[in-house]
Amino acid sequence: MSKGLITLGKIGINEVFQRYVIKNRKILNWTKGKHSAKIRTNSDRYILFKTKGLTCVNCGKTANKAYVEITQENLRLGTTAHINFYYVDQSGNRLLFTKDHIIPKSKGGKDCQENYQTMCQICNNMKGSN
Repeated sequence: MSKGLITLGKIGINEVFQRYVIKNRKILNWTKGKHSAKIRTNSDRYILFKTKGLTCVNCGKTANKAYVEITQENLRLGTTAHINFYYVDQSGNRLLFTKDHIIPKSKGGKDCQENYQTMCQICNNMKGSN
């Protein structure tokens, strides 16, 4: 689990791609058991993972779980949660998957799908601004 995040529940990866990657941005309600949240649709991360896949371009690990998560601050304010994708190993350890800029923003890279690639958090951190 990422630092500072509260996991509200698990969500199917196919459900994410079918329900939350839609043409127009809007807020949809998600409910599981006693937990509910508002989730913004059509984020750049969801589109990246749907179109380019859930495999880290560096190490080859593939995200196999998705969770609805919210920061402490957003929970307090009642604002939106988000969906994070993880590789979860047999011991239950989670490795977060990220949207990486192929050409870093610090070197003129743009915020667009053509400049994004899927990376796990470890590989992204090792890459830095290179």
